[in-house]
Amino acid sequence: MQYEARVRALIGDDEVCRLFMSIPGVGPLTALVYKSAIDDPKRFAKSANAGVHLGLTPRKYASGEIDYNGRITKCGDPLTRSHLFEAAMVLMRRSAKTSVLKAWGTRIARRESMKKSPGSWLLSCTGCGLTARHSISVWNRLLLRA
Repeated sequence: MQYEARVRALIGDDEVCRLFMSIPGVGPLTALVYKSAIDDPKRFAKSANAGVHLGLTPRKYASGEIDYNGRITKCGDPLTRSHLFEAAMVLMRRSAKTSVLKAWGTRIARRESMKKSPGSWLLSCTGCGLTARHSISVWNRLLLRA
């Protein structure tokens, strides 16, 4: 309980963290971890490059005629990546609010799960991972405006 009180005290006057906490699934610790990991959002030429920095981009495999995307690279801060993935899971599975980001992730999860078995999109982590990567771009734009 003392740890949570300290985190809330750290973000008490921070306008950017409060802005992040208005997003469904984002709590005080996730907001603080993301803000400290990105630090200066202007160092990224594009907001999508923040996802590369945190290792949420797919691996590329190309050899001759074969070219496919693999799992995420996982280079970067694992703590921030896990917090972002958890926030995306909450947004996709537990949040009752509808949002553009949730609808986008649901469409992706449904499309990807149709390759496996219809109806498994509710259990799919594909939509959550992509939603986490896409939310980084959105959050980076929020940081730039703040």
